Amino acid sequence: MNKVLFIEGSGLPQISENTCESFLEAYREGVQFVEFDAQVTKDLKVVLYHDSIVSEIEAHTEIKDLTEAEFLSLKPRLGTQPFTTLATALKTLPHGLGFNIEIKYPMPDEIDSDNLRTIEFNTFVDAILETTFAHAGVRKIVFSCFHPEVARMTKLKQSRYPVLFLTMGGTTPTLDLRSNTFLAAAEFANLAQLDGIVSDATPVVQNPYKTIKAAKEMMGEGRDAVFTYGSQNCIPRNAKALKDAGLDGIIVDKVVQVREELKGE
Repeated sequence: MNKVLFIEGSGLPQISENTCESFLEAYREGVQFVEFDAQVTKDLKVVLYHDSIVSEIEAHTEIKDLTEAEFLSLKPRLGTQPFTTLATALKTLPHGLGFNIEIKYPMPDEIDSDNLRTIEFNTFVDAILETTFAHAGVRKIVFSCFHPEVARMTKLKQSRYPVLFLTMGGTTPTLDLRSNTFLAAAEFANLAQLDGIVSDATPVVQNPYKTIKAAKEMMGEGRDAVFTYGSQNCIPRNAKALKDAGLDGIIVDKVVQVREELKGE
């Protein structure tokens, strides 16, 4: 039976996502890895926040418009736990807790629709890599990114940590064809010599064995990790089917619940 890695998303409703408190609670519940979003501020510090636009400020304000200090001074719109930084998470959370660091560089579609003014690719990626190298220690780290060129760049700049290509698997079409289907993402991961893909589970659960097998064959042995995320993962029968089909990692908002329901299967 395939052993699947469970990764906590943001499934602790009483605790704000992307906070040290939520990650620590997940660790206490036996979670091996947590997934979170890394953004870069005006002074090139790395903070944990889901969107490029800061919802806590009424006027259009992007993370890149704020310094680290200004960002940390904000009161979260949801929850009471304070915002945090990548450096703080790396230095203070138990080293046995792995990090799936999503490099949250916006896709071209987002840049246009949200009128974003982005930081240059290299500067953005370098800030995240430098912070990680400085503070990761023995912690297990995986990088992931929806932006194909940022994912490729992250792999080219370092070989210490795996890099996975994120895709919505066609559930939401994008301007970049490399992101528009599950197998297109696998093909790009192979060409860019990435370490695997992370897809919305929706296109995978329709025929898990055939779909996962095709992706792994396309990427090649040793660089063929397949993870899924999304609401379909939270349905126990889907999680079991994905696990049985050879899935390597499953990102869910309720790791403990799904994992317990799969015990003994």
